Amino acid sequence: MKGQRKSGPEKIMDEIIQVIHKNQSYCISTHSNPDGDAIGSQLGFAHTLESLGKSVTLLNRDPTPRIYRFLAGADRILQTLGEKRSFDVYFIIDCADVSRVGNELTSHVTSRVTVNIDHHTTNRRFADINWVEPDASSSSEMIYRLARRLEAIISPEMAECLYTGIVMDTGSFRQGNTTPSALKIAGDLVELGANPGRVARELYEKRPFAQIQFLGMVLNTLEIRADGLLALVSVTRKMLQATGCTAEDIEGFVNYPCSIEGVEVGALLREEPFRGVKVSLRSRNLADVSRVASEFGGGGHQNAAGFYLDGTLEEVKNRVEEKIRFLLTDVHPIKMG
Repeated sequence: MKGQRKSGPEKIMDEIIQVIHKNQSYCISTHSNPDGDAIGSQLGFAHTLESLGKSVTLLNRDPTPRIYRFLAGADRILQTLGEKRSFDVYFIIDCADVSRVGNELTSHVTSRVTVNIDHHTTNRRFADINWVEPDASSSSEMIYRLARRLEAIISPEMAECLYTGIVMDTGSFRQGNTTPSALKIAGDLVELGANPGRVARELYEKRPFAQIQFLGMVLNTLEIRADGLLALVSVTRKMLQATGCTAEDIEGFVNYPCSIEGVEVGALLREEPFRGVKVSLRSRNLADVSRVASEFGGGGHQNAAGFYLDGTLEEVKNRVEEKIRFLLTDVHPIKMG
């Protein structure tokens, strides 16, 4: 998957539309450990293509998190093809680096054309056609615009998938990427049949009792560092084993440290099953945490990013604090001086 074509978004969209009209079979994947925008945009795009009479296979390395399984088509997402298969076009959505799809998947997919649709600033433009718009709130917003340009039928089920993606990637319309365009498109999707009340209940009001207990354990690890501007919480392997919770139960926990008054950056550090630590960052205002993630080989957006590091939990905390202190000298030069 090499090569990139540099041109304006409208021209690239037209190129993608030509590819769609000329072909029949498609595979769509997103990144490992998929979040709401990954699943929402993937399913929304599948509905788009199928409304045009196309054949679609959905393929992800990791299972769909429980809270997104209410979305129409979520039960169709495969974790393996069983054998190598050929498609006319392979779409990879909401994924900044093809390695995050998983080599065990991409090695089983062959296609004449690969297309990369994403809004991460750190996107590596790895496909034959790369439509990357960092100013978009979400990949779901981009898929909506593409569906409109295709004059596809937007069903209530499709609208709910894309609405969910926008909700999750804007932090329920609280983050800096909550643009006028994102709000307008969310409103359009509600008019087309997305049910905000149902989406909110599925996302926020159906948490298992064990997950709430687990949240209490995580919040007990809270630390304030970097002169009060960085708040961290941690998830250890022992905590996961003791509660029976999994990585998907951590969804949204990183927002708690970032919600503390005066904190600019919130971090959640999770010990990986065998070694290393996954770091999730959230920020307010002008603190661009994607810069920190990029330095460590990860990626994301200005206000939401992540990466993996080898080392113990304490070692990773110290490294993260050092980088966050350096980052925040631009935002709070007096306090960090």
